[in-house]
Parts: sequence; C-alpha cells; structure tokens
Amino acid sequence: MQALALAPDSPDCHYGLAATNFLLGDLEGAAYHFKEVIRLDPTRAAAHVNLGAVYNRLGRLEEAAQAILRGIQLDPKRAESHYNLGIVYRKLGQYEKAVQAYLEATHLKPDMYDAHYNLANLLMELRRFAQAAHHYKLALEIKPDLEKARIGLEAAEKALHEETRILAGTDTAHPSRTEASPAEAWQRTLDPQRDGPVLVRLHQAVIETETLCRDYCLHVEKVLQPSLEELAGRLLAPAKGGDGLDKCVEQFEQQIQRLHQLQKHFQELMKRIRETSGGLFPK
Repeated sequence: MQALALAPDSPDCHYGLAATNFLLGDLEGAAYHFKEVIRLDPTRAAAHVNLGAVYNRLGRLEEAAQAILRGIQLDPKRAESHYNLGIVYRKLGQYEKAVQAYLEATHLKPDMYDAHYNLANLLMELRRFAQAAHHYKLALEIKPDLEKARIGLEAAEKALHEETRILAGTDTAHPSRTEASPAEAWQRTLDPQRDGPVLVRLHQAVIETETLCRDYCLHVEKVLQPSLEELAGRLLAPAKGGDGLDKCVEQFEQQIQRLHQLQKHFQELMKRIRETSGGLFPK
C-alpha cells in the first residue's frame, strides 16, 4: 500500500495488489485493482484475463467471458487465456465453445496437462469417449502421476467398449428388426469376444481422425482470417497507389473459395471414413 500511495497511477502497483488480494481470497479487492490496471493500461492482456478469472470465482460468468475474450484479442497466443475461457464456457453450458477453447490452449501449449485433462472430462460429459481417452492419455504422457487422469482413462475406455458393443448389435435390450441393411447384416457377423478389441480400436481411430480434421479446419480458418479481414479493410478504404478495387475483390473471393474447398474436402473425408467403417458408426 505504501508503494501505491507513492505512485497511485502505477499499473504495476495495482497489479501486485490485485494478485495479493486474489491469493488472500479478497476477490472484490482483486477485481477493483485489476480494473485499475486496465484503466491505466488498457492493452495489458493479462489484466483482462485475470479479471475474468476473478469474475469466474465470483460467479459473474458472462462478465468473465467478456473480460477473457478481450484479453485474447490483445494477446491471442497465450494458452492460459484460452484455458480460462474454456472453464467459463463450460460453466455457461456452451460446451462446443469450451471444447474449442481447450483445444486452442493445447495447440498453443501442448504440455499443458490441465487443459488436456479438463477437455477430456468435458468430452466424457458429451459422450465422446474416444476423444476423451485420447486427451486423458496425453495428460498422462505429460504428467504420469496424475491419478485422476488414469481413473478417467479407465472410465473412458470402459464406456467406449460398451458403446462399441451396443453398436455391434450385441445389446439384447434392443431386438433386431427382420429386415437388415447391409451394414446391420455385417454387424451381426461380429463376434464380441473375438472382434471387440479391434472394434474399440477402430472406433477410436475414426473419432480421433474426425478430431484431427476438425482441428485442422479450425487452424486453417484462423490462419486465413487475418488476411480476410485485411482484404475487407482494403475494400472499405480507398485504394492508394496499390492494387485497384477489382484486384482486392478478386483476392477476397479467392480466400473465400479456399475456405469452401477446405470444408468440402473435410465433408468428403468424413463420408469416406464412415463408408469404410461399413456403417458401424452413426452420424
């Protein structure tokens, strides 16, 4: 406090007090000082994200998401920001946004085991068992003594095996129809004792392939987005001695076409994966 009295307009002093108050459990005090940091230095991304973390603890989830998003706008390469955003989105029930936020955190910081673990837990809730198992394994590779991840992995593999058993037509609770499609007929030839482990691995491979494809689409879209925004700005502003308006329009259309081609390739790949699986896996 003496430092703040000597330099009341120092964002560093307020930042230190905010961190201290947070550690002491004074969340309102922490929020006040983080807001003072932002008032004095609006471009300090960490202050926005940490304010969001405080709002999260206070249960002010919408404000938390807004604060963290502002921090990400200022510094999009900070994995912890996306991780915190994933936590808030999950509490808000915006599960797909939470999944994408956690994935972005793991892309930026692959050894962030907490992000892999929390993502795996969320995927379990969404019944995406193969993806959950994948991220539990990654968490354990980074931190082998993370017992809760080991327990989660066992649960995911058990759920995946049970799901595969049902998909293979061995669930007696649902009697078979007299008319069977080719895929259903193929499923009935399966021996759960003989083919069960293979089906589990195949199911996991299909789901992980889908995950990788979606992640790739997300990555490419983010790579293209800045150039799209730049071209849009050039369309709105008068051309100055460079490319004419027609050239800007042409480049913009090319970028849009690249996005559409990527989406089309992804859809075709998913179709081939499911055809190859003999119809075993539902859409």
